[in-house]
Amino acid sequence: MLGVHPNIKKANIKNGVARERGSSDFETIRYNRQSFSCVNLKHFVYQYFPDFSCELNAEKHVNILSKYQYQSYLLTTVGYIYKHKECKRDLNQTLDSIFSHEYLMVIQQQWENGANRKIIMYVPRLCIYLITYITNTWTGTSHNKFSSPMERIHSYVGISLHRRHFYNKLSTMDHLLKRHCYDSLQYIELNLQPHLTQVTDTVLYSLMKRCSHLLRLNLSWCKNLLLTINGVDTFLQCCGSELTCLYLSTCKFLNNDCLMSVVQYCPNLRELDIDSCLQVDSTGFSQLKNLTMLQRLNLYRTYIDTMSLTAIIRSCHHLRHLNLGSCTCLHFMDDIAEELGNNCRKLKSLDLWRSRSISHEGLSHIYTSCRDLEEIDLGWCPELKSRTLCFVELTQNCTKLKKLFLTANRTVCDEDLLAIAKHCKEMEQLDILGTREVSAFAAQRVLENCKKLIMFDVSFCSGIDFPMMETWKKEFPHCEIKKSYQN
Repeated sequence: MLGVHPNIKKANIKNGVARERGSSDFETIRYNRQSFSCVNLKHFVYQYFPDFSCELNAEKHVNILSKYQYQSYLLTTVGYIYKHKECKRDLNQTLDSIFSHEYLMVIQQQWENGANRKIIMYVPRLCIYLITYITNTWTGTSHNKFSSPMERIHSYVGISLHRRHFYNKLSTMDHLLKRHCYDSLQYIELNLQPHLTQVTDTVLYSLMKRCSHLLRLNLSWCKNLLLTINGVDTFLQCCGSELTCLYLSTCKFLNNDCLMSVVQYCPNLRELDIDSCLQVDSTGFSQLKNLTMLQRLNLYRTYIDTMSLTAIIRSCHHLRHLNLGSCTCLHFMDDIAEELGNNCRKLKSLDLWRSRSISHEGLSHIYTSCRDLEEIDLGWCPELKSRTLCFVELTQNCTKLKKLFLTANRTVCDEDLLAIAKHCKEMEQLDILGTREVSAFAAQRVLENCKKLIMFDVSFCSGIDFPMMETWKKEFPHCEIKKSYQN
């Protein structure tokens, strides 16, 4: 029987509590059958299921093993092993690492939903030490001696290889673990943005067989040259039928053909983000009108044209959130605003940042029809003038407003702020950066009446001085008041 690592000392096991003998390098963790922790199996899955490794983050534990359907089998398997006296004695020792000299750890936090209880059911009522001091040397038997991962498990828990009935039980558990890893119901959300430099066609191909029930996919910022249109097209053809949310922000592979594939293979999309995708033109944008179930559409900094956007608005009556910020090819924004007022009356958020053609007439179509509006960005819209009373009427008609951005509109005045204070009791964020027409009195009325306000940007507002700012910060501590200036 093999010995344990020299840094691991014998522990007493009594009533489910481990007590160390003369060492300060260990920290004990307590648990019982009703409260289990999750074991870090990162390297186990990495080596035993190579094509699964692409989703693993070195800083995170394997948190996708969240199914229950095989739990009874695991209980049967591990229950038999645990009853064996020799195995029970050996399991009282802290388990050494299974692979690559990386030590088996236990996460201290209890998982509220018990998602990963099955992973450690083969060591019930056993306290495993967190090793705080680990050397880089290994004095035990070389890993190369063992032909399979399960034989390594045998060696480290002290089970002789000739006891084949134990081996068979562990193999069964290993098979169930693999079934967990490939269960498509665990892959309803897939966020590959944190791995943006590593995502390739090969990665997508390895995930296809497990993503048949995929609902949300995030490929934003994935710019690897080995990620091609063909790879994305094949993946969506296989896994896009149930997809409801797709995020492709700043993806260089997205062009007209790829966007057509999205429309063809993902008919149930509710959310689509193609922010800053500059290789799509009117040919691709015109196809978006077929996604009639869209509720959220982000077209920020794209080359969408007025005709294509009009067709989308007329087809997608369920739109709730629309981002048209910095869309330089939209030269008739008043016409777009009229279409929104006629077709998207349930609109909740609208971003018109840097819309140079929107005027008070276009804005009137929005605030008279879209009474449920909660967020609107009108920053850097030079054709909107306070003297037309467009901001006052906006606040009077859209009393549910929570976020209002009037950035760099130098015409915003006290009358506009007093209207906000009177009608917009739900206001949470207000930006009036750059106006010289507001006074400290009107700004204070906003702070006093809008009890939910948490951000108020008065940068470059010459009518508000810093002593007044300091007074407000003490009087309204719940609100972050921003003030920048230029010498």
